[in-house]
Amino acid sequence: PMIVSGAGFGGLVAAHMALQDPTLAGAVLVCPALGVPKDPPIPRAIPRAVGALLAWAVPNMRLVPFPVAKLSKDKAAIRSLLDDPLVKVGNLRSKVGYEVLRAFTKFKKRYLEFGVPLLVLHGELDTCTSVKASEKFVKRVGSHDKKLVILPGMGHMCMHEPGKEKILELLTDFVLSRVADAEAAAAGAAGAA
Repeated sequence: PMIVSGAGFGGLVAAHMALQDPTLAGAVLVCPALGVPKDPPIPRAIPRAVGALLAWAVPNMRLVPFPVAKLSKDKAAIRSLLDDPLVKVGNLRSKVGYEVLRAFTKFKKRYLEFGVPLLVLHGELDTCTSVKASEKFVKRVGSHDKKLVILPGMGHMCMHEPGKEKILELLTDFVLSRVADAEAAAAGAAGAA
């Protein structure tokens, strides 16, 4: 059995993967990028009106501000992120921003098709991705096995916040139970054959 997982933009990717493969045992999304916060750094009309033009004309221009300081209350976690040579922290490139907005729109139209077991964890204080978008997603998806946990006092990098042990416990419980369910279903199907 396979479970996909992702955080932030990775959560959007994992959600798309789960939509494409209904045989997955589950999906775990942590502060998924399913929408922008209530007050995005630029007016909502701008990306829609000129996003395609900017993505075509200046795809690598870094236009959309990225609030690094607001990712976590844990300054050591932010420092670790900034020091990681595999992570490029900075304003989003125009092409990336445009494609992410397109992915939001395409994905919203297919919520009812999402049928795999789902666990969504979202920091209540997240200013990078939208808690409301996660709430709407979980409410509207087709899966009957779904759970949303809003993590009080936590931000976008909730896996690095004090209290992360609770998150690990939720993740572990979800994964172990869904893997057990998938194995039992496979054994039942093999026995019937």
